[in-house]
Formats: sequence, C-alpha cells, structure tokens
Amino acid sequence: STGPDHDKRFHAVAVVAGTTYPGAKARSKKLAEQAAARLAHEALSEAG
Repeated sequence: STGPDHDKRFHAVAVVAGTTYPGAKARSKKLAEQAAARLAHEALSEAG
C-alpha cells in the first residue's frame, strides 16, 4: 500500500500459470484484488 494513513492506495496483480497480468490500484485491498482478477480474466478471454 502507498499513501498517507487516511488515503491508502492498494496495488494488486494477478499471476496465472506463471504469467503476471496487469495490476490494479484501489482504495481497499479487496477492490484492488478484484480489479486485478477482472483484468486477468479479460486478458485470458481475449487470448482464447
């Protein structure tokens, strides 16, 4: 996490089968993780 205590930002990335997908930042750890998972899912869906 980064930022001051009253305005933290969390960064998460998704790793699937050894491949790291684009990360996401959000105001909570849960939201960052969900956004990173969504980006990985979209990338995997586009790849076929």
